[in-house]
Order: sequence, then structure tokens, then C-alpha cells
Amino acid sequence: MSTMDTVGLSLAAIRMAAFTAYSDLEAAGAYLYAANISLNRYSSALAAGDAVSALNQLEAFAHDVSLYKTAMSNASNDFALLYSLPAVRDIYD
Repeated sequence: MSTMDTVGLSLAAIRMAAFTAYSDLEAAGAYLYAANISLNRYSSALAAGDAVSALNQLEAFAHDVSLYKTAMSNASNDFALLYSLPAVRDIYD
């Protein structure tokens, strides 16, 4: 394999790792936004005395937070993979 092929593979790996990390961070942001909306709806339902809607929104909030935590964990793993690539590691060393 030539040096150019190795560089091409390295760049492809960096692009893929960076894209995946960015995608997971973007998903985490969306889930955090959804959790905020669910929490606002929960407090509105609670203030209105609608216990059933409040409970539904509290469940949605817990689900959104769970998705957020998963996406952030995935992003953390993606960044660890990105920083483990030799071409990226050489930049920071």
C-alpha cells in the first residue's frame, strides 16, 4: 500500500469518526431540547391540576433524558476513537 493510500484511509477514518461524533452530539442536543419541552409541559399540567397529563410528561421527560445520556455516551466513545487515530493524535502531541 502506498503512502497516498495510507493517507487516504487515514483521512476517511478521521472524517467518519468526526461525522459520527458530531451526529451523536447533535442527537444529544435534540434529546435535551425535547426533555426541556417535556419538563415545561409537565409543570404546566401540574399547575393546571391535570395529573394524568403531568404523569405522561414526566415519563416523556425520563425517556428523553435516557436518550440524551445514551447519545452523550456514544459521542464520548466517538471522540475517544477520533483522538486515538494516529493522524489526529499527532496533531495534539
